[in-house]
Amino acid sequence: MQTRRTATITAERIAERIRREFLALPGLRLSLEQAERVWGLDAEACAALLDSLVSTRFLAHESDGSFRRADVPPREDLRLLPVGRGLRPRHAA
Repeated sequence: MQTRRTATITAERIAERIRREFLALPGLRLSLEQAERVWGLDAEACAALLDSLVSTRFLAHESDGSFRRADVPPREDLRLLPVGRGLRPRHAA
């Protein structure tokens, strides 16, 4: 049986893992269903964790239901500009 303290510690660890993944992949956008699968969480727990990261302004919840890092512009604000042989995202002017 899980105590409240253990559940809190577990939630904090999972939230930290989610933060690390979004930091490692700045363009990451996930729906709730995708996030559930990625982190192996049930819908209620996943929604609560993502909502807590939205409330701290680490994540933004888009109108299409996806979650992204709050400090990364939405896709429609990004454009790809050629740089040498590759492409890199660049903020729209």
